[in-house]
Amino acid sequence: MTPDRAPRSSAESAAHDAARSRPPSYARGVRAGAVMFLILGVILLTLSAVVDMLPAPRSALLGAGIIAVSSAATALVAAQMYRVAPAATAPALAALYLLKVLVLGWFLLFLGAPPWLAPRVFAVTVLVCLVLALAGFTVLTRGVTRQDAPEPAPHAASSAVEHAHDDAAAAPSVPPARDSSGGRAGHDRPTHERRTP
Repeated sequence: MTPDRAPRSSAESAAHDAARSRPPSYARGVRAGAVMFLILGVILLTLSAVVDMLPAPRSALLGAGIIAVSSAATALVAAQMYRVAPAATAPALAALYLLKVLVLGWFLLFLGAPPWLAPRVFAVTVLVCLVLALAGFTVLTRGVTRQDAPEPAPHAASSAVEHAHDDAAAAPSVPPARDSSGGRAGHDRPTHERRTP
């Protein structure tokens, strides 16, 4: 132990050990699942672009592929940033959202909708996939929030009571207030000190 480092208290040691033993909020399975969905989305987009089929299933493949790629990218960035730099997770997700808008806008402006696109099937597929993705994100977020909630120390309540008692005992006593005539204020003045007319 170096002289400039103070020894840890038992509470700090216990909290540090608990934090080290706790698994990371975004486990490896979440990142692996996001990569798998990213690959699935790329396959769906490739099938919709390359394979010649009826417009309805082709449009459904396109919609599902877009949502799979978008959702998987969001989950992957959130998981990786939360693991590496939790404070930068929100800015990274905002930057990813901006990137998604720019890429989709570029496709719509410069390439346009493909001639085989069935708009109604595409829209319904996108909405259904978005609802499923949001439900998945909700489950993931609740699991992470539950896992990251700080666990109260078993002696925290008794420690707080002891500190309050110690603080009250150490507080200086305040003398009673005096009025301008030098006696005690108000009703605290003894009866024999009261002036008679």
